[in-house]
Amino acid sequence: MVMYAKNENKLSSSERNEISLKYIPLLKFIAGRIAMRLPPHIDINDIISAGALGLIDAVEKFDETKGIKFKTYAEFRVRGAMLDSLRNMDWVSRSVRKSATVLEKAFAELEKGFNRPATDEEIAEELGVELDEVYYMVAQSNGISLFSLEMKSAGNDLMTA
Repeated sequence: MVMYAKNENKLSSSERNEISLKYIPLLKFIAGRIAMRLPPHIDINDIISAGALGLIDAVEKFDETKGIKFKTYAEFRVRGAMLDSLRNMDWVSRSVRKSATVLEKAFAELEKGFNRPATDEEIAEELGVELDEVYYMVAQSNGISLFSLEMKSAGNDLMTA
């Protein structure tokens, strides 16, 4: 396989295609690993497409003088492109997701310990915040778990669940 140092001996179109085709199995492998943790309405082909753009970028920007293998560099770029694509699809900010996760864990832990639903005051104490902050976190988190219209149309009637 032909590799090059950045800004020296640019690859021809056929060489770029050859390298890209060789790493398609890597794209599918990384996409599969990421897809295992995603909701079912996310199409793995969208993730693979984003990864393909990352692979093309990796081929263009790889610099073998840095002393790393192309595969290592490509894995990093492909995974990053896939995750960036998923973030762009998400309408909820990272901070709101994090807040929802913290709330969910606190509720689960307290409910498990008390063997009953936790009160708002208990959640506030567990998190070490004021009650108003708990209400704010809950308000921000409302609506995150919306169902997919595709799932509904596919026969999964979530409205009757």
